[in-house]
Amino acid sequence: MNRRLRDAIPAELCEKCEKRIECLKDVESIPTLVKAGEDQVCIQAKPLTVMVPSSNFPWDIEVPGAVRVGADVTVEVAMKITQKELDQMISEGAEKLFALVFQSQHIEMPKKVAALRSAGSGVQHIMGMIKMITDAHKAGKTKIYLSFPETHLHPQAQLGLVDLLRHLLQEKKDGAA
Repeated sequence: MNRRLRDAIPAELCEKCEKRIECLKDVESIPTLVKAGEDQVCIQAKPLTVMVPSSNFPWDIEVPGAVRVGADVTVEVAMKITQKELDQMISEGAEKLFALVFQSQHIEMPKKVAALRSAGSGVQHIMGMIKMITDAHKAGKTKIYLSFPETHLHPQAQLGLVDLLRHLLQEKKDGAA
């Protein structure tokens, strides 16, 4: 039995939007609208908020106003990267981000489009994710919603993904992102 999103959130009012929220009582938290179908609530989101679908929390989550970086599009984005874009990503530090994910597997970031196109789906997924996140940042978008970011990744790379997210959050906190 799948309960509605509103039923999964404790009853407490957000001062800004008057919708029910999960109160995290954190200085870095910001009210963030979350939708599941027709249902919507406002949660207090930290810079990194993890929503895990379960029997009492819906799977079809949207975060209006956020750039959605989903596993369903990252490989497609990677496959459209041009050599010029790849060279620019390398010059802007994408290799460091890529290495955080694949350091334990000793996989190097592809430097040529042909190598990227023949790489495994995990490599393509991370390359697409890095491109989408850096493009969002360049466009001034500060809210990014990662949907199933662990998809396509080996369990060791999934651990590296946590390192990547931690690094991006630290850069944001330091003002360098």
